[in-house]
Amino acid sequence: MTVIQSNSDSMKQAGSIGTVFMAHVLADPDAPFFIQGDTQISRGDFLRQVVGVRAFFSAQGIAAGAVVGLANTDQIRSFAAMFALWSLGAAPLVLDYRISQAERQHVAQAAGVSAIFSDFKGLSAQSGCHSLPRDLPLSDDIMALTFPSDPDAIVDFRQSSGTTALPKLQPISAQTLFDMTEKRCDPPSHVTQGNIVSCLNLAFAGTRYLWFRNAYLGRAIISVPLFFTPAQLDTAMRHPLAEEATLPPVIMKRLVEYVDALDGQPAHPRYPNLSKLQSIGGPLTGQMLLDVQRLLSDRISTTYSFSEAGVVSRLYGDDIARNPTAAGRVLSGVTVATEDQDGEPLPAHMPGSLVVTKDGETFRPGDHGYLSDEGLLYITGRSAERFCRNSVTFTASDVAERIRSLDTVTDCCVFAAPGQLDGEDIVVAAIESDPANQVDIASTLRSLMLAEIRPDHIRCYPALPRGSAMKVSIQDLKQHHLQEPEKYHDL
Repeated sequence: MTVIQSNSDSMKQAGSIGTVFMAHVLADPDAPFFIQGDTQISRGDFLRQVVGVRAFFSAQGIAAGAVVGLANTDQIRSFAAMFALWSLGAAPLVLDYRISQAERQHVAQAAGVSAIFSDFKGLSAQSGCHSLPRDLPLSDDIMALTFPSDPDAIVDFRQSSGTTALPKLQPISAQTLFDMTEKRCDPPSHVTQGNIVSCLNLAFAGTRYLWFRNAYLGRAIISVPLFFTPAQLDTAMRHPLAEEATLPPVIMKRLVEYVDALDGQPAHPRYPNLSKLQSIGGPLTGQMLLDVQRLLSDRISTTYSFSEAGVVSRLYGDDIARNPTAAGRVLSGVTVATEDQDGEPLPAHMPGSLVVTKDGETFRPGDHGYLSDEGLLYITGRSAERFCRNSVTFTASDVAERIRSLDTVTDCCVFAAPGQLDGEDIVVAAIESDPANQVDIASTLRSLMLAEIRPDHIRCYPALPRGSAMKVSIQDLKQHHLQEPEKYHDL
């Protein structure tokens, strides 16, 4: 497995993220680092937690060079465990607490994970998994805590989303993580780097990188429990120390619905305290983007990003009103091109499979899109989500959008599944709606959509299965379709 490494020597000069954070602790140990509801964890108390978790891992025989999985429902504990493993010279791999047996076998083979620690009883009882107690004592021996300065040590893993297949894993060296974090902490002068509201699973790389950033800066992280209500998130967003927030589109939508129910025609957006509200984990576009701008914050920016490369484009300011369906302007230092199904380059304005180049690496994220004459990036769907029936070509995103327009539907994911005949795929729609609506929705789709483009099978879920980035897990949906065919309505 190739380790992602940096050519910079700043790690040797400036030390690790852990060492930088310790300097913040020594400067002001009582400053808030985590705020969750009525609970506030100071910098010093967080480091005491790190020392306590380190002692636990050491007693479990974890030593330098080990790769350890962390799959917790308590995200703050997982973050402390990362620091603890760094101090032992071990490599943490943060996982979702819902990790399947196939994924556990995959990370053991692909990353060399020797053990997984979890505070979730359903997981810690499984083979190869161990309990990470919730009541580990804090330790005052923080001055004995050190972080090895080996620039080649593995300190994190780059992971693909794992929504359509088992996640790809690539280890990241201490040197590279430090350089990446240092770069994020030196933004253009107009970009705020402040106390952040966070609600996503730490297994999502975007969450980890923001937390690394704030540990480096010594700024606070205002979080909510992993299982939170819109009211809890609203309280966090209105916290007097909150300065910015980064949320996925599905959470933005729920927050819009919550705020709209409070006051559908407010004189001002609800969160004027935020200097930045950013969408992450998929572009927020169209009417929902405009609703976020009106109801939540007029400082909203939406991004197109993917796990391997991070943020590719950003839409903000006047561009939102003029081009609300765009995914933004491509960032400096990033190039985006398109190619056809044979891998041949296409003209800039012609839709095709995206090819993204960033920091000398080329990525093919599997998305379809194009660049407009004005330099705006538009995402039109996934490469694998294009269907053709009786010479009629259509995309999964087109079908999903039409189904989402129904009053009783909250969300929808459309995908292909193997048919009974060789080479024949059937189109399946997984719909977020009350399962009691399934027959009515089927009747509505029969009357509204042409036979050539409507799905073959539909199933209503109270909530669609999602991964750590809150993206719908197509891999899980395909398994459900294979294992539970009786729960689908045949159109």
